[in-house]
Amino acid sequence: MHEKRIYVDKRMVSIPSGGLPLAFPGRETAVGTVDIRTRHARARVSNQPIPIKDFINFKKMSGNEILLNLDNNENLAHSELISGLIELGKRDKKNEHDWNQHPITTKCIKDLKSRIPVLNAKNVLQCSIVLDNLRVIDSEAWQLTSAHILRLLHKYKGRDMA
Repeated sequence: MHEKRIYVDKRMVSIPSGGLPLAFPGRETAVGTVDIRTRHARARVSNQPIPIKDFINFKKMSGNEILLNLDNNENLAHSELISGLIELGKRDKKNEHDWNQHPITTKCIKDLKSRIPVLNAKNVLQCSIVLDNLRVIDSEAWQLTSAHILRLLHKYKGRDMA
């Protein structure tokens, strides 16, 4: 797996060998100079910053890996849960699985239904894609999604619906 490297600025300060002269107003003492060199160096593991956008990328995973990650759905962000379910629907091109009966997807759809009222406009539209791709027959999920799409209708542009 490709490891992402994080770089930080390292500064080197060099002071003249004779030290710095003290310069006070009204004196004729020359101001000393300090040489500061900055270079870009790889950060050590102990001082690497926490990534701001550290989302799970489901596009590079197989179907079983997606299911293993979705099993921990209560710890996923809204966009991660929706992205995982969309990718799971893309992996089942031959419609071999009944996602309505699968325990992990049932749990995820139940969690998604509870999250729909707080989702943004883009994620609410993606919920309908999820329900369609996974062939979900839960009428409550469909009605909740359609009600919130209508609630957020003013947020959509015409090209979003095409």
